[in-house]
Amino acid sequence: MKSESSDRLDRIEAVIAEMAIEEKERRQAAEERSREADKRMESLDRYTRRIGKQVGSIGNNHGHITEEFFYVALAKTLQFAGIQFNKILKNIKSKSVRTEFEFDILLINGTAIALVEVKYHPHLNDLQKLVTDKVEKFRRLFPEYANHKLYLGLAGYTFHDALLLEAKTLGVGTLQRDGKVLECNTENMKAF
Repeated sequence: MKSESSDRLDRIEAVIAEMAIEEKERRQAAEERSREADKRMESLDRYTRRIGKQVGSIGNNHGHITEEFFYVALAKTLQFAGIQFNKILKNIKSKSVRTEFEFDILLINGTAIALVEVKYHPHLNDLQKLVTDKVEKFRRLFPEYANHKLYLGLAGYTFHDALLLEAKTLGVGTLQRDGKVLECNTENMKAF
């Protein structure tokens, strides 16, 4: 016959064994939940990257549309700040040993250049980069225009009033759409 202490020891061992089994089951369940969470996170990461690309594409499209709008408007008159230019270029890229740089629109004549930075909705940092970075890089990357006067313009669909004031203070021209620019090409149009 078993003693009472032996019986108690058997019950304790049984409880410990049962607890070990339950702990193993909890650990396995936790590992399974962790694997499922990892799969969901991977799926969410893929989805987020895809959305990021789509949003980036929208931003790029806005940028291209805005650049094209201002390029076409300036190309029609070849004028900026009351100065007549004879040449317009867009998306001028320059690669040097240390840097790659793009200038959105350049208007050029024999004595002056207008460097126009185009943004869908420009911000103060865009203006600051134009006045500092772009001017310095342009002068360095295009030494053939060293004797030309350089005029700066910031073009955008919308501007905050404070940005317009700061541009004026810095001597930078601004270009905005005014709602009146529309060209209809109706040559050879017919009724359907």
